[in-house]
Amino acid sequence: MVAEDAPAFGPDGCSSSCSRPQTTLSWADRRVRSLFQDEDSCSDCSNHDKPGSSLPSFVPSGKTHFPEIFQTSQLLFYERFKAYQDYILADCKASEVREFTAEFLEKVLEPSGWRAVWHTNVFEVLVEVTDVDFAALKAAVRLADPYLCESQVSSFTLECMNELLNLKEHRLPLQELWVVFDDSGVFDQTALAIEHVRFFYQNIWRSWDEEEEDEYDYFVRCVEPRLRLGYGLPDDIVIEKRGKGDTFVDCTGVDIKISGIKFIQHDAVEGILIIHRGKTTLENCVLQCETTGVTVRTSAEFLMKNSDLYGAKGAGIEIYPGSKCTLSDNEIHHCKEGILIKDFLDEHYDIPKISMVNNVIHNNEGYGVVLVKPTIFSDLQENVQDEIEENRALKIPTSEEAGTAERVDLEELIQCATGKMELYARSSLSEQAEGNCEIVNELVAASTQKGQMKKKRLSELGITQADDNLMSQEMFVSIVGNQFKWNGKGSFGTFLF
Repeated sequence: MVAEDAPAFGPDGCSSSCSRPQTTLSWADRRVRSLFQDEDSCSDCSNHDKPGSSLPSFVPSGKTHFPEIFQTSQLLFYERFKAYQDYILADCKASEVREFTAEFLEKVLEPSGWRAVWHTNVFEVLVEVTDVDFAALKAAVRLADPYLCESQVSSFTLECMNELLNLKEHRLPLQELWVVFDDSGVFDQTALAIEHVRFFYQNIWRSWDEEEEDEYDYFVRCVEPRLRLGYGLPDDIVIEKRGKGDTFVDCTGVDIKISGIKFIQHDAVEGILIIHRGKTTLENCVLQCETTGVTVRTSAEFLMKNSDLYGAKGAGIEIYPGSKCTLSDNEIHHCKEGILIKDFLDEHYDIPKISMVNNVIHNNEGYGVVLVKPTIFSDLQENVQDEIEENRALKIPTSEEAGTAERVDLEELIQCATGKMELYARSSLSEQAEGNCEIVNELVAASTQKGQMKKKRLSELGITQADDNLMSQEMFVSIVGNQFKWNGKGSFGTFLF
């Protein structure tokens, strides 16, 4: 790579076809410059006479009124591919990645005079950049005035933040900085350069890369395939498992995201994906199952969007008590059961929080959705009915306060749960809508039973509860727009044990 003094260029630079005077650039510098502007865009020099940023911006969420910051996270595959291949890494080896990156940053990054939001998992704080250590990929900063901080911990005072910065010698990793928006266009290159560094170290670089053989082209060997993995279609990236070993994928991280991958399972004993704890997001994926598809354990959170799951000899998705599961715009089909909700009636279990929106659940051997519950549950239904009738007999205030509307909604939900509205619902809803209502009916009844049992236990201990409301609102955040087609036993059923 050629190492020369970086030229002065900005967002208004044009190619040699323009009439304005040009700075003589080396070949390497011309490559860096073209990263930030399309050469064709210089065909009309008048467009560049108008200063201004070409990047979008957004306001960080939260209670603190941070200034707008550059929106750079939505770059397309080819934009990142071109940046890493042509301008940042070129043909470097793994051991040369930091050196090449630092040299790139020296050519495009403003060394001082810009502000940024320092973003961590715990807090966000506004800082001013006073210098950049390119070799270390760090910026020297100081707290901005006025002090702006958004924190999950209330103890992060101004004094605490100053102490933290002192411990870090006021030097922060560039990838933790989000550049504050400036509509002049002066800091566009700085924001884009930091985005490329951030994306690289979050999604591409692996701690063991430098330990591998150092005689290969790092971009060809590692960067390109990994880029095609965070952007490829599910059929482009396939992970296949054979044999009766342990589970395919175990998820235990705080926040895991998997997208654009096809998982294929053969001769397996365990399922494809088990979420033990933390949050796992699965998006635009295909799961070709052998046993169970996805298991969401107690206290775990699972979000699946725009994915296709099929072929499980057990349930496509197993939901344990106390978990949180959000399913949106998926297909779950050709499994023994579509979705299986584990028994949560035991006093030690919490009710799961489940959201199902616009899913198509079809061609499963058994039910679309099945609830597992103890046989004793059926024997106690009459007691639940009596309790519900008592709740319905409660006087509802005539005031037009917000609480009145909530009580009326709850009464309607109770009626739906006990089958009082069943004839009305079936006469006016389509088959698909009936499936949604049927699931709500049964799960609300189960929630009611759990609430009844809990209330009885507390009563025996001499403890009274002020809130007699059903626990149904804790079960489903939302269950609408789902379609149930050609399932062998119907849209919903129960399994007694």
